[in-house]
Amino acid sequence: MVLLSSPAASGKVDRANNMRRIIIVGGGIVGAGLAYALRNEPIDVVLLERNQLGAGTTSASIAVFMWWALEEPNAFEQELRERSWATYEPLIESGKISFEQIGALHCARSETRRQAYHEAADDLRSFGLDASMLAEDQLAELNVAANEPRRGLFIEESGYLDPTEIMQVWSEAAMDSGVDIRTGWEVTDVETADGQVTAVRANSQRVQADHVVNAAGPWSHKIADMVDIELPVRHSLGRILVLQTNAEVSLPFVIFENGDYFRQEGSRQAFAGRFETEYADAQRHEPDTPRRVETEFKAGMAESIPERVPQLQDAEVVNEWVGLRTLTPDGMPLLGPTAIDGFHLATGMNGEGVTNAPVLTQALARQLMQGSDEIADRLRIDRFQSDRSTDISPQSAADE
Repeated sequence: MVLLSSPAASGKVDRANNMRRIIIVGGGIVGAGLAYALRNEPIDVVLLERNQLGAGTTSASIAVFMWWALEEPNAFEQELRERSWATYEPLIESGKISFEQIGALHCARSETRRQAYHEAADDLRSFGLDASMLAEDQLAELNVAANEPRRGLFIEESGYLDPTEIMQVWSEAAMDSGVDIRTGWEVTDVETADGQVTAVRANSQRVQADHVVNAAGPWSHKIADMVDIELPVRHSLGRILVLQTNAEVSLPFVIFENGDYFRQEGSRQAFAGRFETEYADAQRHEPDTPRRVETEFKAGMAESIPERVPQLQDAEVVNEWVGLRTLTPDGMPLLGPTAIDGFHLATGMNGEGVTNAPVLTQALARQLMQGSDEIADRLRIDRFQSDRSTDISPQSAADE
């Protein structure tokens, strides 16, 4: 069944004739990407963002394009990354967005992890990536001390993007095509009748809707609660320290076995954080609670830096923040329809929102317009319907 309308129109869209309306809740990179993907469709598209565009998880991202995210490489996830890169690459080549190709180094200390990296390198090379195992002396050439990691898997194609640039390109193109993007609009309710979405309430106003897409990131469970849908989504804290040095920094994106990572930022700065994406260790957090990086986290980083990345041992912390990642039980996003007719999901990015935003939003746009899409159909929430292990128990909501 076709959910909305016919194939895309070209050029600007006339939205003046009460066409069917999609409301996108959330103006991060996923919401903006969906507005961009729908910009030329013959429908009325409205994006509502409670703050400024990209002010939530997107602004807290270190924006590494992840050609590998530590799971066993598989063809489906590789296809997602390749399709996303096919969107980013022409924007990079045209100068509309920037990309710093610094490579990614996954460091192994244990024999088990070293063996897993060897096997992953073979798989990644079969996908066409320049993936190689590096010995201790080669780690030193990348300014990573070899006294802890004894081998490392290096992926040359990796690097980092600028989310602000991406958001600007996508949102401006969407608005130029007639998409209505409203900032400072907080959704307080999603109305339904007979199991069908009818409207949203935002800023004390009722906005009619035929379809609502929940792209609210860490707030997505709150939006889902408005229609009595329980999301199998938990949060992990994304603590980030901004380190500044007096000397120039030359460092790939390097991630150690315990999840600690460092990423060069310009010539004299680096980000330091921890990549925590284990669903079993995660919980629900109140996304509006102000947070600072804990003293214990800073002390642990200060102690480990000289032993891992001596280039940063004299660096000072000049900024810090804590973002929230949305995690799902299988590490894959939630995309597409739900039990409420017209209520759709675009959440649970598992720390790869910047990497996968283009392919996922394009897939969801096709599903909305045509009723089905091979990628979006694999990521529907109903894949968890019989799995009780995904329940979010009340005691897991630690600071709500």
